[in-house]
Amino acid sequence: MRDLSELDQMLEMVANRLSEASSVQVRLEEELMKAKKLLEEKELDRIRALKEKDRVIEALEREKTSLQKENEALEGKIDEFFAKVRSLLPASGFERRLG
Repeated sequence: MRDLSELDQMLEMVANRLSEASSVQVRLEEELMKAKKLLEEKELDRIRALKEKDRVIEALEREKTSLQKENEALEGKIDEFFAKVRSLLPASGFERRLG
């Protein structure tokens, strides 16, 4: 009878430990799921940031191209202006200074 009582106590201890282990496993699985969700959110944030960076770079490149065209147009107008000024001035030292 004593052996059965000891065996019963041991089985009860094992059952308690299994129950504790099961609850720890559930808690760890929940923590793992939270960590995975957080990681997924961070990855989405990273992807969004990269896309926004690409959009900004594209906008800046378009603006740069536009400014380059505007600069070329202004330089052309300046060249035309000086050509007209040169044509209006008599041959003098001023013309040599305009280059």
